[in-house]
Amino acid sequence: MDELKNIAPELSKIKKENPFGVPPHYFDDFSARLQMKIEAEKVVLPSPKNKIIQFLKPALSLAASFALIFLLVYFPLKTFNNAQVAENSDSDTELTNDDYLTLLEGMDENSFYALLNEPTSTDEFSDDELLNYLGSNVSDYDIYLETDF
Repeated sequence: MDELKNIAPELSKIKKENPFGVPPHYFDDFSARLQMKIEAEKVVLPSPKNKIIQFLKPALSLAASFALIFLLVYFPLKTFNNAQVAENSDSDTELTNDDYLTLLEGMDENSFYALLNEPTSTDEFSDDELLNYLGSNVSDYDIYLETDF
């Protein structure tokens, strides 16, 4: 103790007692207060009424999360793909064989026969227009194969 006075005189002046304590008359009615709290907890706890909802709640939350993820991924991709298709359709105007087959599959029999019986167009092309078309779209070898000798 003398050593503490020499090292830290201010610290040695502090009394050595417990600063914490119980409020006066705290334990006089403690058992009654505890019993009231226990009774209140018994009344508050209701029994589960509908167990089907308890079983379906995880499945419904999982389905809702999948739907949310689908919507967050599907619509941006759909928008991106539609924009890309629109760009490609501007640059690519030729129909392929698959496109013709798709058009024919969607057509009923009466419409198909009406198209076959419809008179062809009477547009006439000049020789220069035909030569320009053949020169740009058909090779000499293709023209040679089409001629009959």
